[in-house]
Amino acid sequence: MFEDVPIQSIVASIGAIIGLIFGYIGRITRFCTLSAVETAVYGEHWVQMRMWVFAIAVAILGTFLLVQYDLVDLSNTVHMLPRVAILGPILGGLIFGVGMAAVGTCGFGSALRAGSGDLRGLMTVGIIAIVGYMTIRGFLAIPRQTLIEPLSFSLPAGATATVHGLLALAFDLEPDALAMPVSLLMTAALAIWCLKDTEFRTNRRALFGSVMVGLLVVAGWFATGYIGADEFEPQPTESLSFVAAASSTLIYFMTFTGATISFGVGMLLGVFGGSFLAARQKNEVRLEGFDEPREMRRHIAGAILMGFGGVLSMGCSIGQGLTGVSTLAVPSFLALFSMWLGAALGLHILIHGWTLSARA
Repeated sequence: MFEDVPIQSIVASIGAIIGLIFGYIGRITRFCTLSAVETAVYGEHWVQMRMWVFAIAVAILGTFLLVQYDLVDLSNTVHMLPRVAILGPILGGLIFGVGMAAVGTCGFGSALRAGSGDLRGLMTVGIIAIVGYMTIRGFLAIPRQTLIEPLSFSLPAGATATVHGLLALAFDLEPDALAMPVSLLMTAALAIWCLKDTEFRTNRRALFGSVMVGLLVVAGWFATGYIGADEFEPQPTESLSFVAAASSTLIYFMTFTGATISFGVGMLLGVFGGSFLAARQKNEVRLEGFDEPREMRRHIAGAILMGFGGVLSMGCSIGQGLTGVSTLAVPSFLALFSMWLGAALGLHILIHGWTLSARA
């Protein structure tokens, strides 16, 4: 039945289904990186942060099982390169986090907004796509290539920049010798930290949302790494991410007659659709725009920072914070923590101005 359908179309279609579910779940459960940081820092309310961490735990376990049973080969992904990048994930993560605070959400959240008719979200996604592509292949790639990438250092043959890979290297063990114990230990530690909190444990919406998001990361790996592992046209192994997906979608529609659709394009379009369905179900579909020029300037600046920072850190809060971390890649952890720190810094600037403390 599907013999004559190009493999990239099949993978993109699966990506659209995954995105549809992600968009719907993300909207109804309010799965948001910035809200998780904001409620934890300023509201001392940790349910949304625990949603994030529990989703990470599910993604780590599911990704490990895919690799353990040889269903997916992650060795050719950007997260498993045989080098350690330090400055890019940290600096890019900080820049991305400040951009999140300026906009009020990340690239995924902006796509959710756009799906319900929010023109601010649509503009933000568009700017992220343009600036992201400029940083990948345009003139903004010059500072990235000359200042950031040379500061990465290579690892010995067979080693990976993962938690278990670096530990195995430090203790002179086989590269994959610690993959199982480290993956299971980290999954258990993160899950226990989340589930020990009664408020989170009894919040069915939060539990459902985190488990589903974690499983969608695993589904993305499976779609591209197993179904997309065509003998003649193998597809890039990837999962949920938004800066690269936004740029790919922009280029796809601009060069449609000669372009090839991809998982990221299907996924992003699916998120728009899923958000629309959830918003329509809750009667929240309406056209919204900027209230004042100052708000527009803030969104433009934030979107530029997210597009540039997302490429420097090799992924956004979803692409690194969930997809990258699910591989236990050390740069992904650096990027995620930097994004959280950048978001907290950006929120502080918005609330208190350029002061060192809230009292100042």
